[in-house]
Amino acid sequence: MRNNREIVPTDVPRIPAAWRWRSLLSIVQEDRGISYGVVQPGDGDVLGIPIVRADNVRDGHINVDSVLRISRGIESKYARTRLRGGEVLLTLVGAYFGKATVAPPELTGWNVARAVAVIPVISDIEPEWVTYCLRSPMIQKYIQNWATTTAQPTLNLRDVAQLPIPLPPPRERRLVVEFLDALERKLALNSATNATIEKIAGTIFESWFVDSDPDQSQASEPVAFDSIATISRESVNPAEYPTESFDHYSIPAFDQGRLPIVEIGEHIKSNKFVVQEDSVLLSKLNPRIPRIWMPLLSGSRRAICSTEFLVIEPRGVSSREYLYGLCSSQSFLYAFAMMVTGTSGSHQRVKPEYLQKMPVAVPTEFGLRKYTELVRPLHAKVAQNLRECSILSALRDAILPKLVSGTIRFKELETVVEANA
Repeated sequence: MRNNREIVPTDVPRIPAAWRWRSLLSIVQEDRGISYGVVQPGDGDVLGIPIVRADNVRDGHINVDSVLRISRGIESKYARTRLRGGEVLLTLVGAYFGKATVAPPELTGWNVARAVAVIPVISDIEPEWVTYCLRSPMIQKYIQNWATTTAQPTLNLRDVAQLPIPLPPPRERRLVVEFLDALERKLALNSATNATIEKIAGTIFESWFVDSDPDQSQASEPVAFDSIATISRESVNPAEYPTESFDHYSIPAFDQGRLPIVEIGEHIKSNKFVVQEDSVLLSKLNPRIPRIWMPLLSGSRRAICSTEFLVIEPRGVSSREYLYGLCSSQSFLYAFAMMVTGTSGSHQRVKPEYLQKMPVAVPTEFGLRKYTELVRPLHAKVAQNLRECSILSALRDAILPKLVSGTIRFKELETVVEANA
């Protein structure tokens, strides 16, 4: 009779003869088990212990740009989920539900929030392999189907424990992990390069239009925001075009890697704003987390975005590049965040009419032209890297489910890569 730890669902797919199915619980360190983290983090403590929340977790990495720190007293009650590096993290609740990654060594000593499960895999099995399995459609099917959805999707730990994990022989696992990790590293490198490029462009903007000597400034007297930009409210209901594919710019897509998700109309349930080629997208939701997007339109599909974005287009003495630099500047972001309405910390928004009245620097015609000419090649490089990321992501997403299910064995991988190149 099998141990309860080893029971897996009866409807698991067929896998190669040399592989075996194991429950997630059966490959976890028994002394630690599977746990979720801090239930009530309190008001935060700037000198406290950082915790990983669900919105920090992306498939494949952790975003530490906006991290909550909690008091050491509260954190000390959750030693079981204190990170040592190498644990699998799985989000259990909310908008970022079902995301998986591995805790890197540099997060040793951190903890996690209630919405994140800590899964310490035994040393014989690569945590990266488990993460790739959890991210695959084959296992995501169980995660999505087993979730309760009364208010928001939630997965219980007892269901997490029973998630089925396919285990190939160790050598094959390692080869697959090495290949997929190489793709992830290239994606991470492109993202880091883009962050550096945008920091350079931001520094140029600040030095020309914000912090410059008045005698050398390329900005004239401040004007209302609506003097240099319009906020487009053109919308479309994608459900009326059920078979059409759209480039969908959403908040989760931005957070995942600033690449739109291609979705057909029947899967998009509400009205969306239309995105034009010269648009800049500025999130009005929780502006303490800056989300400024310069869309990269495919040309073959209509582009739409969440109504949580403001679709900004240049007018008068302005350009797309200038608006992006302005909306990304620290002075703008501080003033924008001060305009929020709503009492809930997780759902604060800025009304468009407040933004329209905000006083902002307006460039001189000479300054606008020179700035746009200077930063346009930088934004072109960012766009090039994003296109490459799109191709690599598509390749990864095409190969991942086949590799973790054994549909394609590693020796056949080169043929598949060539077919998707």
